[in-house]
Amino acid sequence: SGVLEAGAFGSSAGQFAEGNHAHTITDSYVGAIETIASGKTYTIETYAPQARTITAFRVKTDSGTATVTLKRENSGDSNFSNVVSSVSVSSTRSDQTSLSNTSVALGKRIQIECTAASTPVHFTFVIEYTRTV
Repeated sequence: SGVLEAGAFGSSAGQFAEGNHAHTITDSYVGAIETIASGKTYTIETYAPQARTITAFRVKTDSGTATVTLKRENSGDSNFSNVVSSVSVSSTRSDQTSLSNTSVALGKRIQIECTAASTPVHFTFVIEYTRTV
């Protein structure tokens, strides 16, 4: 009848049972860059508040083309040598799911680097990830 009783979840009313209750959550970063430029790096996450695993990188432009690289900061230092995906982007959406270096540690950054551009207009991206809570 629309009423949720806390006791239904725990060993007694208002309490949760002990044990491992980890859950995997799927989420995403979604964004757009009106005019993406070659030689530019765009920070998507400045500090990952929890560890996460990148599962997909989806990109598209309204017109023009670009080559972009999704990178994550290394766990042991602050460089971005860990390439997750590199893709040529056009007005046809590209769904990248065969990725490398997908684990992002707590506190690390995520960036998109544009390495080539031919008049790209309205670059859009989705970076899907999972995390455990």
